[in-house]
Amino acid sequence: MVTLKAYGKINLCLSVTNKRADGFHDLKSLIQTVDVFDLVSVRINNTGKINVNMDCGKVIETQKNSAYLAAKNFFEIFRKQEGADVFIKKNIPFGSGMGGSSADASGVIAALCLIFNIDHTDNMVKLAASKTGSDTVALLSGGLNKLIDRGDTVQKIYDSPQFTFVVAVSEMSADTKTVFNQFDKNNVYFDETRFEQVLDNLNSNNLEEYIYNDLTEACLASYPPQKKFLEDCFSAVQKRPTLTGSGSALFWIAKNLCQAQELCKLLTKNNIKAIVCNSVSFGFKIE
Repeated sequence: MVTLKAYGKINLCLSVTNKRADGFHDLKSLIQTVDVFDLVSVRINNTGKINVNMDCGKVIETQKNSAYLAAKNFFEIFRKQEGADVFIKKNIPFGSGMGGSSADASGVIAALCLIFNIDHTDNMVKLAASKTGSDTVALLSGGLNKLIDRGDTVQKIYDSPQFTFVVAVSEMSADTKTVFNQFDKNNVYFDETRFEQVLDNLNSNNLEEYIYNDLTEACLASYPPQKKFLEDCFSAVQKRPTLTGSGSALFWIAKNLCQAQELCKLLTKNNIKAIVCNSVSFGFKIE
């Protein structure tokens, strides 16, 4: 059995450029893996079947489970028939926009690569990840990545700065499909300059002034309690947060650990669950 940590992510910015003919959306985003992780264990069972067990307390139909799809795509692409048992211990908040399902998928693929002695940077591996989900290729790579198209065209940004984030975790989980459906009704237009400004200011002390998420209003409209959550977070720290992914988690970039701990303390004092996390340069780590 192979067990590894599969890391979540923060979207430093997220643009939705257009809706595709296949129903998906083209994106432009910068995502950074962070040291919040799920534990993913995989073992070959030699039954030809894929079994997934998760401890998240959520009922997810097997055929729609990203971990199941990742294993299925891997076996199909590499023409293997052994089958596998997958065990996932959840730590990444469910429905938070921190990439939990994509992390689990990338973790399964990384574990299978280790089992079968396949380089996880192999193009066929990337194809398996791409077929599984939009962020899976980037989370398999880890670090800071620029995503375009459906989110499966990935360009790694090397020599990126270290980030310390404070994340406010909502009690509510957001469904990605619901948020994108609402986005389509909002008629928001892509602004290329905003994305370029984030790229240009990655090493700036003022980066937080430029980060954004095009899905924010769609998330607030889809889930009215999220608007109060955002207002409560702002009231607690007097700094406007940014949505990560399709929600529901909100985040701030801290200048240092001391400031991060202070922001976390203010949020906790106002009964808001908050965590401090740091950027990592990898997507998975063997236990």
